[in-house]
Amino acid sequence: MNIDRKRTRKARKVKITPEMWEGYFRQFKGALILEDVSDVLQALNEVRKHGVTGFPEWLDVHPEFITRSIALIKIIDVNDFAVEWSGARDKQELLASLGRMVLPESLPAFKAYLVDLFNGSQSHTSESQYLSLDGRHMFILNQALLPSEGDDPALVFLAITDITDFKLSMQGLNKSQERYSRLVEAAQDVILCHDLAGKVTFINQAGLDLCGWTRDQILGQDISVLLPDSGPAGSRRKSLAHLGDVQGRTLFESYLATRDNREIPVEVNSTVIPGMGGNEGEPLMLAMVRDISDRKDSERVKRDLEDQLKSTQKMESLGALAGGIAHDFNNLLVTIMGNTELLLSGKYSPKEIKNSLGVILEASTQAADLCRQMQAYAGQTVAHVATEDINFIVDNMARLLQVTVSGKAHISFQLQP
Repeated sequence: MNIDRKRTRKARKVKITPEMWEGYFRQFKGALILEDVSDVLQALNEVRKHGVTGFPEWLDVHPEFITRSIALIKIIDVNDFAVEWSGARDKQELLASLGRMVLPESLPAFKAYLVDLFNGSQSHTSESQYLSLDGRHMFILNQALLPSEGDDPALVFLAITDITDFKLSMQGLNKSQERYSRLVEAAQDVILCHDLAGKVTFINQAGLDLCGWTRDQILGQDISVLLPDSGPAGSRRKSLAHLGDVQGRTLFESYLATRDNREIPVEVNSTVIPGMGGNEGEPLMLAMVRDISDRKDSERVKRDLEDQLKSTQKMESLGALAGGIAHDFNNLLVTIMGNTELLLSGKYSPKEIKNSLGVILEASTQAADLCRQMQAYAGQTVAHVATEDINFIVDNMARLLQVTVSGKAHISFQLQP
């Protein structure tokens, strides 16, 4: 393999005259540094002689070799762009100060550089950090053409690209994503995403806490795993229909199925986010799910209280009705009993007897009519179809209705002919 590598290197060599190199080096639109790493290669050969095979692991145990190797690198030349990039006043200042520009954060990049030299690689690429001579913290992309075996001197041509703006932008993006992630995970409501096929792509911690699943168990599953199989009629179909609706934003109530087979009432606010799905241009369903168990309990308590109030009011109404009916019946009975006693005394003329019997008949008719009204009020009369005068029916019910209302109220009628 060593022979093949040598042949490959020889085949790739290109004849470059000093004039060609000088012109390229000076006119290149970027920072170029020419280094002599002959002493570094000699130090690497000493390590190789000791039978070291796992060189990266060896460096982890001997990190001082990295800093010692940096000191062995000789800077031969730099171009004008490198001087400008470094913040130096001239080439001499840069050549004398390049070593103190290296930051500790760059040690991993130098480790990778030494590994490539140890392995006889043709090129090297890495990212590192430098402190410019005018105090700027810079992120750098290093691209180097490494020497071939037997080169003397062993020169490295290093091109440096300033990627500080890109790195700072990425750091800002990462911070924004971290803030967004914290907000989403800290939300009290469930935040749930799934694609149009129904596959769950995201669920926050509140959703995991509510449904009882772990993130690994729920991601990639069909949304139906969060919907109850039973429960209120049609709740599963309704939930699926709404969650699969891509027409826009919808707000509805449904049920969330937990891992222990409980059904939690929830309010779902779902919306479509275009172009956010796994496939390019595919929309993504975003659902904000809120546990409304407490609200449902409050509504149930409110309904119970309303039912109790209605029942109480009904009993009061029936009590008032019973009292009014008893009063009317008592008056009718007094009339009937009084006239009957007068008839039994035998002291009246035939005309007076006839009048008393008429009074008794009228009072009995009123009592019978009152009974029919009571049956109608209770809904116990037999329904039959007939033509009636509505005004007459209302007038007949007026007395019965009056006794059912509070004593502070009065019923009046304004009836059309």
